[in-house]
Amino acid sequence: MTLNDPQQDSHRFTLGNFECMIISDGCARYRLKVFFDGAPHDLLEQALENQGQTLAALEEKPPTPINNLVIHGHGYNILIDTGLGPDGAPEGGNLRTRLNKAGITPDDIDLLILTHAHPDHSGGLVTEAGKSAFPNARIFMSRTEWDFWHNDATQFYGERLSNAVNGYLDAVKPQINFLRFDEESPLPGITMLPAPGHTPGQMAVLIESNGSKLLSIADVIAHPLHLNYPTWNIISDVDKRQTINTRFDIIDRALMEKLPTHIPHFPFPGLVRIVDGDSTQWASQPLNSDH
Repeated sequence: MTLNDPQQDSHRFTLGNFECMIISDGCARYRLKVFFDGAPHDLLEQALENQGQTLAALEEKPPTPINNLVIHGHGYNILIDTGLGPDGAPEGGNLRTRLNKAGITPDDIDLLILTHAHPDHSGGLVTEAGKSAFPNARIFMSRTEWDFWHNDATQFYGERLSNAVNGYLDAVKPQINFLRFDEESPLPGITMLPAPGHTPGQMAVLIESNGSKLLSIADVIAHPLHLNYPTWNIISDVDKRQTINTRFDIIDRALMEKLPTHIPHFPFPGLVRIVDGDSTQWASQPLNSDH
């Protein structure tokens, strides 16, 4: 993998024969405590202290980055997730504007992969007028994910959020290609991997070209402390035990195959290499060179 110098809101790099770019959608703001559901009080206090924080920080709403991956390969422009969309303004929802700034119009997106349908990943599916934001794209998502939001999501997230997400999905349904819940590839070098737990149909994406690989892991990990404490859940995890199992599986794969990893909610651009700590802890190193 070869990386170029990052800009403020876009970061270009090559992956084999693919040309790639990270585009910042901006950020969302959630109470810090939502990332540590069920964490033991004493361990959480110590973890925060190690970062120069106290338990009071749990009620604060620091910015949570949202970084989207764009891939150009085989003559296609491929986008992974869509950011917050119009509802995320002013701090989020900047993806379409920044795509334009980088020389890619929304009409240029040929394939759009939706890893899961939480609003910070699906809100950008539509414009302010409620129309498809990427009208020429074939959209790929798990059938399991679609069914969850249209049948069971209300009991987990409430009617307001569920209705909003279903509005995004229904607006682009004619463009959606549903995937079975196993490994599938809509294009050579782009493979969707099951990553359930955070939502039932969440997928990670493995990108491969000319011997180079990159693993984009959606919300399997959403905060750096999840590497140090992989059994700590996000409050929005639908199946908490499955989330943890998936996290261990993804970390193991990244370690065993020495995969550069894209974590969308890590600090921009979210490109890291996961490295061994001990039997239950890992760490991430910024990926800034070919090594």
